[in-house]
Amino acid sequence: MKLRITQGTLSRKHGADGQDLGFMVLFAGEYPASIDDSGELEIKIGEEQCAYLSLRKMEEKIQQGELVVIEA
Repeated sequence: MKLRITQGTLSRKHGADGQDLGFMVLFAGEYPASIDDSGELEIKIGEEQCAYLSLRKMEEKIQQGELVVIEA
């Protein structure tokens, strides 16, 4: 899927082992994304980095107009 972030927002950052490493800023722009095995939205930022949002947060961001699904 492809997303458009219309306004910068905070997202979660995970380590290579899946461990939560805190927050990271997700800047406005278009990003490829998918739902990972744990049920979180995985947003690809560059070649090796990903940001994560829970599906609840994704729904909130869509309702607030901060996130738009361009392509399912």
